[in-house]
Amino acid sequence: MLGLAAIAIFCSYYESDAIGPIADLLGRQRGFTQSQIGDLTASSACPTFLLAVFNGLLIDRYGPARVTLWAAVIGSWAPY
Repeated sequence: MLGLAAIAIFCSYYESDAIGPIADLLGRQRGFTQSQIGDLTASSACPTFLLAVFNGLLIDRYGPARVTLWAAVIGSWAPY
C-alpha cells in the first residue's frame, strides 16, 4: 500500500510539472510565447490550489478520517 501511495503521489506531482520540460519545444515547434506557456502552467496549477482550499474546509468541518474515506470512495469510482 505504501508503494502504491508513493507511485500515486509521484504521478500527481509529475503531471503538474509536465509543462516545464517541454516548454522549449512548445516555443520552438508550436510557436507558443512565454506568456502562453505561463497561462498553460497556471491553468494546471489553479485547480490544484482551489481543490486544496476546498479539501481543507471539508477536513475542518467533517474531520480527516471521514474526508479521506469519501475521497477513497470517489477515487475508486472515478472512470479513468
